[in-house]
This record gives sequence, structure tokens and C-alpha cells, in this order.
Amino acid sequence: MTLDVTSWLYPINPDSGYVFIEPGTGEESPTTPENLLQSIEQRPDVVDSFMLSTGYRTMRPGDAIWVYAAGAGRQMICALGRAIDIYEDPDDGWRVDLMWDADTTRALMGPHPLRRDEFLQFPQRAAIRADDHAQAVFARWLRQHGRDLRHPDENLALSTLDARLRVLTNVVRRQGQHTFRGRLLKIYGDHCVVTGPNPREVLDAAHIEPYLGVHSNDVRNGLLLRTDLHTLFDLHLIGVDSANRLVVSSRLDGTPYSALHGTVLRTPNPKKCGPAKQSLAAHLSRLQK
Repeated sequence: MTLDVTSWLYPINPDSGYVFIEPGTGEESPTTPENLLQSIEQRPDVVDSFMLSTGYRTMRPGDAIWVYAAGAGRQMICALGRAIDIYEDPDDGWRVDLMWDADTTRALMGPHPLRRDEFLQFPQRAAIRADDHAQAVFARWLRQHGRDLRHPDENLALSTLDARLRVLTNVVRRQGQHTFRGRLLKIYGDHCVVTGPNPREVLDAAHIEPYLGVHSNDVRNGLLLRTDLHTLFDLHLIGVDSANRLVVSSRLDGTPYSALHGTVLRTPNPKKCGPAKQSLAAHLSRLQK
């Protein structure tokens, strides 16, 4: 058996100076295998975000991330996750969002460890792609313990793990959209780019070019819009011109939306994350007359 997904080794080390940060609470904890397992156990369906200093150009959604515990007395795989999205945070560099496999992580941390003297590779400070030997060792371990990491869009058997992997394609879309909206909120604040401050609950992440996969979730392909304006944008009843002004279709004449014609859109911070002019022009070309 071989893996038909790419595997990566991602090192953690409590002596590195890095910490785990709990989503929502911001609570920090040392990067130990025990703390990672506890976090996964407490919220097995939450997607985590890990930093990437290498591999971000070639890592893909669906790749297997084997977390390697470094340091004296460790040198073992302590967790397994699947990459959901790989993206560049405007303030924090490249990151990978991970969905954890809690059952496999428990096995790795308990009765069935996978030690470095078996797979031999030694990731020191950054994620590295598994070589052929390590890939074969991972495949053998999965086979011996009744697990399978075939590509998630295959027709998998209905084991607990397989059922989770079967929905990964949908999770990629859902979690990717959540991350995309989070990035837009970060650069625009709680502001619709047209109407200004609004409750966060009514702000949507609108794609300028249609969603065609996680690569579409670049902030330059997005606008933070109030829900009703998002609908009008998707219907090509509003658009944005080369001067960054709102264009309202004549079909909306006589409605409150016509008064928004010519509104200059809010500028993001940083400015380099603003919408791509070429994408806006392509969208405007389809404005309903």
C-alpha cells in the first residue's frame, strides 16, 4: 500500500519558543504533544492554524500533516491532520489550516507510537515533505492500524475516519470560506466596503471572481459586503469601476440602492490587499443594463 496523498512532517518542540494559541480564547500553552492532544480532544472538529516557513508553495489541501515531536526523549510522530487551506496572512506570513484526525492522534500518543528511527527523516525547524522511505513507513503504519489516507474525493468505506475524509471536499469549501471572511474582516474591520460600519453578523465575504477552489480565497479576490449588497453583487446588479466607485445598474433605479451609485469603496489596511483591478473590471463587464 502507498499513500496517494502527499505527506509532510511538521516539527513541534516545547523549547522552540513557539506556543499553541487556542482559537477564541487566545490562551497560550507550550508546544508539547500532550497539550496538542488535549486541545484536539476538547474540540475535535475545530480547524487549527499553524505557521509555515517552508512548503507553502507546494502544499495542497488534502495533504497529510504528520506532527513530529522533537526534543530529548521525544523524536516521534504525535499527531495527524489534513491540510484544509494554505494561505498568506497579511500580518502573520504563510499558514496552513488543519483538520485533526483525533482517533489516529490518540493511537500515535498511546499504544502505537511512530518513532523517528522508523521513518528516519529529521525535520528541525520547518515543515518538510516526506521522502519515499518515510512515505512508505507512514503507509505501512496506517495499514497495520486499520486506517486509510486515500485522496478524500474517492468513494471510501464508511469507517469513522473514512466518513470524515469523505466530507473533506465540503469542509475545504466551508472552512476556506470561514477563513476567507476572517481575513477580509481583518483588513477592513467591521465595515462594509460600501456602507461603512455594520454588525459583523451581516457582513459577508463576496468573491469577485467565482469560487473555483481554495486559490479563489485570496483577499484580493474579495470584498466585505453587507448581505443584501453581496446578493446584488453576485447578481451583477452592482459593480466597481476603475476609480474604486460603486456602479449601480439602472435596473435598481427608484430603489434606495440607486443612491449608493458613485460611492467610493473603503480602502483596506494594508492597501496592498485591495481588490484586483482586473477582477473588478471583468465583474463590471457583466453588469446588468
